[in-house]
Amino acid sequence: MVQIFADAKLNRLIYNGDWGDYNALGTHPGGWRPDLATWRREVEEQRTLLKQAQASIKPKQTFWNDGNHEWRILRAFERDPKLARTVLQMEVEDPSNIKRVADAFSMPSIFGFAKLGIKYSGTYPKGCWLKDGLDPHDNVYVHHGYTARKKSGFTISGQMDDHWASQVVGHCERLAGPIWNRKLGRDYFGIENGNCSLIGEPGLGEDIYAGIPHSDPKLMNHRQGLSILYYAERSWWPFTIKIRDGKAVWNGKVYRA
Repeated sequence: MVQIFADAKLNRLIYNGDWGDYNALGTHPGGWRPDLATWRREVEEQRTLLKQAQASIKPKQTFWNDGNHEWRILRAFERDPKLARTVLQMEVEDPSNIKRVADAFSMPSIFGFAKLGIKYSGTYPKGCWLKDGLDPHDNVYVHHGYTARKKSGFTISGQMDDHWASQVVGHCERLAGPIWNRKLGRDYFGIENGNCSLIGEPGLGEDIYAGIPHSDPKLMNHRQGLSILYYAERSWWPFTIKIRDGKAVWNGKVYRA
């Protein structure tokens, strides 16, 4: 992902939720990673990955949309105020930018968005528009999403029916689309984006989570991959790029992890 985005020289990069798992804070059965047994260790790893991605990709603009896993952090603080002590032990955003207690526990504070040049869309499930200066019916709304259907493409198809607007969602992580529709003389599309995690990868994602189907990638319908969207001739030209076995092809070039 980082290699492709760096070569694409992005005008705008959007991190569309679930940058981390934060399994230590979840109520679901835990996995096998003792190195990330605490949420603080998880956050430290995600901070490092985010800094590396920004330094390598060098996008002109960057936006961040929360996913349901970032929301997991906020809910954990509500359940256990003692977690606040762990935030106080970490380097956080410039204290002058923290006006409320809630700001200290926000993604911009925990991940240092100001230093990384990342604009925050707001708490889950808020998203952002892909291009400035376009009316909603000509634009693309990017959001993590909070619904998931069993079959690939059905989630985004339902969102398109609800909103009659082009959209990119994450959450279900199936890399479906672009799916095109045409109503009232205008085209719009939808994409269920992929993921860049080990979930769903045989030999890599096995037994990361307890329980079926998360413990057996053969039973899952997740796919590694990403999306690149171009705006030219007053139209959108969206592409999805599959990653399989550590390889991807984009713009005539083979990329390897």
